[in-house]
Amino acid sequence: MKTLTLGVDIEGLRFTDENLKNKTPVELMTDTIENVILTYAMQKQGLAEDERRMYYKIHDIFSAATTTTVELDDAYVGFIRKCFRESKLMPTLLLERVEKRLAEIQDR
Repeated sequence: MKTLTLGVDIEGLRFTDENLKNKTPVELMTDTIENVILTYAMQKQGLAEDERRMYYKIHDIFSAATTTTVELDDAYVGFIRKCFRESKLMPTLLLERVEKRLAEIQDR
């Protein structure tokens, strides 16, 4: 199991979308991770069954989070990292901060 600290520094971020302005740092981070997974899925024309199941579990863990840290199975962290690594993404300050937070996860 690996510990992921949720939440991202929003200092200096400018949002034009009102929905984004009203989100908490935790919501911004979890939504960004889920959107990268969905981007990966679109680029691969869908997810295999095992990847879909991981996405559902990750979504459930994020939705049920009551603190700013969550415990993720090693396979889930590997899948998230794979999605970030293999997706073609437009760089943004928010994305950079989420990637830095993911890089902070300690490998054991």
